[in-house]
Amino acid sequence: MALDSLRNLLSTGCALWSFMLATNVALSGETDQAKAEAQRFIQSQFAIRPDGSALLYDPPDPREPVGYGTGTSYWHLDGFRWQVKEESLTRADQLNGVTWKGSILVNIAAHRKARESSALGALNPPPCWHDWENVPKWQDDAPYDLKWSLQLIDGHWKTSTENSGHWQSWAFGGGTAKAPSEQVISRALGFARC
Repeated sequence: MALDSLRNLLSTGCALWSFMLATNVALSGETDQAKAEAQRFIQSQFAIRPDGSALLYDPPDPREPVGYGTGTSYWHLDGFRWQVKEESLTRADQLNGVTWKGSILVNIAAHRKARESSALGALNPPPCWHDWENVPKWQDDAPYDLKWSLQLIDGHWKTSTENSGHWQSWAFGGGTAKAPSEQVISRALGFARC
């Protein structure tokens, strides 16, 4: 009798251990997928340079008329680093079909900006880089400068901006900024200093 109880206990323990291992492997797989999705997102937004800096630009909306106030903005970000941080799922997340959630966090040491106006005539000065500036902290204790949420919902990855109203929002405008091509990068890095 004691031997049967021991066998049942071992069998139950092995089944539980197998379930825990399978769950951890599945979660690890989703975390690896999250990192790959985050990398795709980062590469769509930023052109990361070999020196550890990154560039992005916000071209004008082709539907807007050419004139004063329209143009292209460029950002050069120094000390660019990013990471993915997994967060615990809540019961509401699970009920909403979320199977993984976390954040893409970016740190930047300094930034500078250039603007190329599409105005005509004398109102169109040549583009130039403004001085480097420190990135203003939107919250003193925030361990990052930019943040996007990343979720796997019903088998589809979703990325969205968080913390609107701080540097991320005003620095990158309406969210149309993207990674520039090598041609655009070469041209932009050739801008003089203002």
